[in-house]
Amino acid sequence: NAEYMGPLIALAWLFFIVVVSNNIFGGGVRNDEAFRGVSHKEFSELKEQLEKINRENQELKVLTRQLTSLSLSHSLKNSAVDEKSKVVESDSPKESSDVSVEDVDDDIEDEFKGSYDNLNKPSYEQEKLRRRIDTGFREFWWLIRSELNSIRDLDRVEVEDAVVDVLERAKEHQRVIANDLEALGDASGGRDWRKSEAASLSEVIHRRIDKLQNPANCSEARKLVCNLNKACGFGCQIHHVVYCLLVAMGMERTLVLESGTWRYSTGGWDSVFLPLSRTCVNATVTAGQTRGPWGPVEYMRDTQVIDLPIIDGMYNRPSYIPLAVPAEFSRKMAHFHGYPPAWWLGQIAGYAWRYSESTRSHIDELATRLGFASPIVGIHIRRTDKLELEAAYHHISEYMVHVEEFYYRLELTKPRAPGQRRKVYLATDDPAAVEEARNHFPEYEFLNDANITGTAAIESRFSEASLRGIIADIHFLAHSDFLVCTFSSQVCRLAYELLQTRVPDGSSLARSLDDIFYFGGQQSHDLRALYNHTAANEDELDILVGDKLHTYGNHWNGYSKVENLRTGEVGLFPSYKAQDIVRTSRFPRTLDSSSRKRKRHRK
Repeated sequence: NAEYMGPLIALAWLFFIVVVSNNIFGGGVRNDEAFRGVSHKEFSELKEQLEKINRENQELKVLTRQLTSLSLSHSLKNSAVDEKSKVVESDSPKESSDVSVEDVDDDIEDEFKGSYDNLNKPSYEQEKLRRRIDTGFREFWWLIRSELNSIRDLDRVEVEDAVVDVLERAKEHQRVIANDLEALGDASGGRDWRKSEAASLSEVIHRRIDKLQNPANCSEARKLVCNLNKACGFGCQIHHVVYCLLVAMGMERTLVLESGTWRYSTGGWDSVFLPLSRTCVNATVTAGQTRGPWGPVEYMRDTQVIDLPIIDGMYNRPSYIPLAVPAEFSRKMAHFHGYPPAWWLGQIAGYAWRYSESTRSHIDELATRLGFASPIVGIHIRRTDKLELEAAYHHISEYMVHVEEFYYRLELTKPRAPGQRRKVYLATDDPAAVEEARNHFPEYEFLNDANITGTAAIESRFSEASLRGIIADIHFLAHSDFLVCTFSSQVCRLAYELLQTRVPDGSSLARSLDDIFYFGGQQSHDLRALYNHTAANEDELDILVGDKLHTYGNHWNGYSKVENLRTGEVGLFPSYKAQDIVRTSRFPRTLDSSSRKRKRHRK
């Protein structure tokens, strides 16, 4: 029964803490033997670290009690999103707002209706709380794992054995409770509701883009010109197209993509993807029209065709640059999705990422030949030039920790059939990584096309064979059930964005070994503190509820590096005590004919 889910989770947490405490501080013979020979100083250090864990746990329990106090059935039947939230006030239509999406009107309710609008659905607050607990649980687990691993470094065989035992017991509890939380999100039609909401909003967004990209009179249309040949790799170039589409939407202009000199293909964009426009493919100006570069708003207002610079060289930046989302959609997104900027970027990328017939046939043939099928985890390992310029080396075992965790959780409720092997799609530019994976993890089936890996080498990267190969890699990564990669890679981030177009809420379906998610050239990524925090050591910061924090990254051990914008101090802060500030921007509302008909009908 759904109404008992909260108390069950609280009891599971209590049992977990008891197990940890008994294994470390319990009075049994086993633990006395484990700590024989440990010095008083070492024991004090051990006790201090466990007390620190306990303090973090007490704060996390507040979230669990909040969930327990909710009557799930009541919220599903009687709660509704408050449609009368105060609209964010802006000094101008182009001004960005970094207030929480709770302050934005849900003003597109009339534009689409999901099939579940008239059925019971989880309230906005319940969905928000569910995701907060999920995030807090993961962060707390990373903290537990990190702290207990540091205890193991005391170099006492007995202590190491005890810690290993605690970790194994904790893993099992972690998986069960994580599955319970997932079940809570799917209870009483939650999964179907999210699917309906996401599909309906996606349809609205793509309809608007399509209308803007296909004007009835191309010669009279105001245009924005984007040159595909940005001096960077494939993932970066696709993100350049996403950026161009975003700016075109913000300016209410038709995007013209110039790709005739694309170094990946002499056939240009249309050789592998569908054209971005069916009716307007050139930026020729006629008598009386002007064409010019990006500049002041007043100048561009009277210019028929604008040449857009790359995001790195853009000045006078508009407010809709990532990670901002449209204000009118923001509350919808935050209701069904855990990280709206990724979902929004996924919709834009998804419109661009539409295969030509030949590309679709190639991917279908490759999927059949490789045996690509769910359940499967996608791994992307970028080495070669990446190690020299941007990222650190990661051994295959670092990726496989998260692959194994995915399968352990899955198999708690869906055991493998006899003889069935766990599948991993491995995309890499290093043939040695494939051999390394198969040698170290022979019990797994690694799907990999040697030709794709070969053409990803630096000397052959800018070829049509390499182009089709990397498109296939990104496709299979985005269609995996879980993704393990490094967000320092544009390919990894692009696969994560496209994954959001395939599932209603894929915000937690990826694990990065280095950076948090970002978009190159983005606006500041900030957080809002939900709880006070008193620094436990010189590396941590004192934080007050409501403090605005600029994030430099997540250390994946329960802490993030942040700057407290109130004090100017930089340091560590428990990740689960804050939430992302979702920036909003007022995009022009480009209405299609069906929307206009509805407005006339209401009048």
